[in-house]
Amino acid sequence: MAEDDSIAGDISVAHDFFNSHFDSKRYKTPTVGRRLQKEVRNFVDGSDYLANKRKMMISFQHVPSGRSIFFKSFITAFNETYNSDWVDEKVYGRADPIILFKNTSRRITLAFKIPAGTEGEAYENLTKIQQLAQFLYPNYKNVGDAETIAQSPLIRLKVMNLAQKSNPNPGRVAVEGTTMTNSARQTQSPEQHFRNYRSNHQSSGGLLGAITNLTIQHNLEGEDGAFMKAENTILPKLFEINLEFSVIHEQPLGWQKTRRGADFYDENFPYNAIASDPFSTFADGKNDVQSIIDAANPPQARIDNAKAKKNKAIWGLSDSERDAVANRRSSRQTARAMKKANALGDAVQGIGSDHDLGTGTPVADTDSGQYVIRDRDGNVMFHY
Repeated sequence: MAEDDSIAGDISVAHDFFNSHFDSKRYKTPTVGRRLQKEVRNFVDGSDYLANKRKMMISFQHVPSGRSIFFKSFITAFNETYNSDWVDEKVYGRADPIILFKNTSRRITLAFKIPAGTEGEAYENLTKIQQLAQFLYPNYKNVGDAETIAQSPLIRLKVMNLAQKSNPNPGRVAVEGTTMTNSARQTQSPEQHFRNYRSNHQSSGGLLGAITNLTIQHNLEGEDGAFMKAENTILPKLFEINLEFSVIHEQPLGWQKTRRGADFYDENFPYNAIASDPFSTFADGKNDVQSIIDAANPPQARIDNAKAKKNKAIWGLSDSERDAVANRRSSRQTARAMKKANALGDAVQGIGSDHDLGTGTPVADTDSGQYVIRDRDGNVMFHY
């Protein structure tokens, strides 16, 4: 059994490696001219860059066979529906029924367009859609000269980071009384959460489930039309796919009581995005609620210590040392002002009472708060 799983894994990796690379010239090099059919060697498809370099693609993996297909496409609709199922139990003499919870199901509606820039790409799109249709059928085995279903046609759907298998934190044990210091949200900052958030393109990382409805539109009647490859053979230029996907979750989902109050069993469900919380933002991962309250509303002594540390970091001085520096700076500014007043006073005749040449002390103007020099009529001649 282990050997079969290993072989299936190798098959999946091989299909991912081959099918996740896009080349518009894989099946046929583009040509121009009906008669000469001259090959276009320098043909470049910009969508190939988005798929090969940026990994913007949709993948389907057929779980029973391990085969996978990838589409570089334009998503026109991606909708998720979470349906909670409740049962009403009516009780005699009670105004409202007793509502009992049954389960919550998740369904995805996906629609995308698959254009073809060349005849070769149109043929490749046709082969991939053909495989997608084949993925809807089960595995059979022969038992007593009779074909019986051996495995249901489960699919893994991956739409970048929006539809992917969630990865529960292995260090997280959501059990009452357990200290959860290994949780990623407690050991990383919000900036690190954002910087590390990404998804890979491997089809094995898709959501497990079943395609319950698949619609393929060939758009033969539209303006896009089709390539006429040969006699009685056409290749549609634009496919439109619409499907509904019923998700099967592979881990328990729900809340459990912990020392932090209550935690969701899989904190990365459903998008593998980790949000910061008070235990990481304020208390550096501590599970003590009082430490969070103290950090959010620190006592006055802690505020004073924090200010002292900040001043030390900025000025390299304590509060008293910083005040002394400020006083010395103010004294130097006053001395420079006096020197400027003396220089101006020597050049002005008829100095008013706002400046005393004998002492060299400028007088502050009560209206503006500045040092001024006035003439005998009270007009301001200079201010500094």
